[in-house]
Amino acid sequence: MLLCFHGYGQSRKLFDSLFKTVPLGWRLVMIDLPHFGESEWKSTDQPILPVELDAFLQRLLKKYPAEEVHLLAFSLGAKVALGLYQATTTLIKSAILISPDGLKIHPLYKFAIYHPVGKRLFFAALRWPKVFLFVLKLLYKLRITDAFKYKFVSRQFESESRRKILHDVWRGFSQIRPDIGIIVHKSAAWNTEWHVIWGDGDNILPLKLCEDFIQKVNGAKLHVVEGGHFLLNPPQESVKSFLHSTLNA
Repeated sequence: MLLCFHGYGQSRKLFDSLFKTVPLGWRLVMIDLPHFGESEWKSTDQPILPVELDAFLQRLLKKYPAEEVHLLAFSLGAKVALGLYQATTTLIKSAILISPDGLKIHPLYKFAIYHPVGKRLFFAALRWPKVFLFVLKLLYKLRITDAFKYKFVSRQFESESRRKILHDVWRGFSQIRPDIGIIVHKSAAWNTEWHVIWGDGDNILPLKLCEDFIQKVNGAKLHVVEGGHFLLNPPQESVKSFLHSTLNA
């Protein structure tokens, strides 16, 4: 069974163009993460806990018995996949992480969600977006931030619905904090096969965020490909080829 986790602002449909047919011998489970697609969450005031990810996996395995469990995750989905890996007692045979969030907490997210001052500033930005967007535009004009980041961040604040998603997701996934030490220990015991795929021009999650993970997790392989962050929409050909060759090996 291959569990497929999409990224921020996406849905399980991300994987439709990646898998026109199901590889022989596999069951693909494409999941809408909470707050996206057709998934809901019980309360925006109750963050998702790692133990709940494991409970979800156990329900899946009861419904779809499998000899092996594998993970495929993109961006935010990688953070969820790592949280599941850390929490579960079910052996995970392999994991393919594409443009992954969660290998190390991004400094901006860490400041906005876990630091008292950062939290106040984050919620102030959500409440008074015009002030925030004015400051962001000023930073762009002063060349403190680049055009890509300016446009990308601006889009997240341009409407009330987008600001709500940002609030719900950043807060909702705040308790999923992958611990490399735990992952290293489990991976050594389970002999999990790890592949990390990163675009050489990723402007959202810099490549350096994976350094500790690649160095410490046994046998983890880094594949740097040509491209930015969004390697799956549409699927970058080298990534698509790698996935199909790996699953059909």
